[in-house]
Amino acid sequence: MKVVVDVGNTDMKFGFFNDKGYLGGFRIATKKDTTSDELALRYVNLSELNKIPSNGKVDVLISSVVPSVNRMLEKMFLRRFQARVFFLEASMIEDIEWNRDTLQMGADRLISVKAAKDKYLQPLVVVSLGTATVIDFLNENAYQGGLILPGVLTSLSSLIESAEQLSPIRLEPPIKLLSKGTVENINNGVYYLHREGIVGIIKNLYDEYVQKGDLQTIFTGGISNFMRFDEKSFYPKNIKVHHDASLAITGLHEVLMKMVD
Repeated sequence: MKVVVDVGNTDMKFGFFNDKGYLGGFRIATKKDTTSDELALRYVNLSELNKIPSNGKVDVLISSVVPSVNRMLEKMFLRRFQARVFFLEASMIEDIEWNRDTLQMGADRLISVKAAKDKYLQPLVVVSLGTATVIDFLNENAYQGGLILPGVLTSLSSLIESAEQLSPIRLEPPIKLLSKGTVENINNGVYYLHREGIVGIIKNLYDEYVQKGDLQTIFTGGISNFMRFDEKSFYPKNIKVHHDASLAITGLHEVLMKMVD
């Protein structure tokens, strides 16, 4: 079995594959103080819940932007499952022209761009919605650059923590622009700030870097589906919008298959 792990600041996404394809996956919260035994317990329990085998020969590829949990993950797979464990490096990502600065980017960005290249036409832009909102642009197999914005939930949490009288808010896509209560005001404000910002950036990117033809825009990340920033009606007709929640997981699997087969 092949296991791929995409470790972000908020959660760790696990994807499982056998010879017939994708078996399923789950998420575990990223906690820097968790031991390998505690992680193994959650891993086994969630595997059983999702009817995924947790024994037998396993090859593992890990993409991580949280170095402090790497050893814990590696220890768990080596001791509990006798796995072969690999960590994603920039040199494993082929067929894209990177530069020196680009190769210092997080592994999650590299693999998402690679996976998008293998699946969609160029030019393309990947919008990853997580702890940060990350936008990366690829054209003619060359990385052109990107942007990093505060994430939607990160912005909301920062606002709540800065005001003594505000309680935690569960962010939801609003029905209409204006609202009357404080909680709804915050919810709508944070949502529309990010939606209009992202839509505006994509439009500006098209006008400045593409100008003619289509731009494939791929939304991915933990809250990409929930936030509905990928509604086609928000964009001009030449901006083709896709939602691909498993983009990084698919890309990691492709890299792992080339390494071990």
